[in-house]
Amino acid sequence: MQIEAEEAARGSWRAVAGFDVTFSVPKSASVLWAVADAGTQALIAQAHHETVVAVVAFMECEVAAIRTGATAGDGAVAQVDVTGLITSIPAPGTRTCIRMW
Repeated sequence: MQIEAEEAARGSWRAVAGFDVTFSVPKSASVLWAVADAGTQALIAQAHHETVVAVVAFMECEVAAIRTGATAGDGAVAQVDVTGLITSIPAPGTRTCIRMW
């Protein structure tokens, strides 16, 4: 009931097409990567990449959703699961690298 009251008080909805999420490596890890040998740099980059992949997978399962049926005319609206997010995971020292999960 409280949620419905808050929604009614807020008024009209505004659609959101997407969100920008940034994964930043802690400064200490960036500094370590910058001064490390190639093998250690690869381990740091791999750990960061695996962490981002895990978080994106979590977001795909638990956070992202699509609403459908709003224009059906019968008032039925469904929230359905997302089966893919578009992400950009730049490698250290680069600017962009687009991947689809």
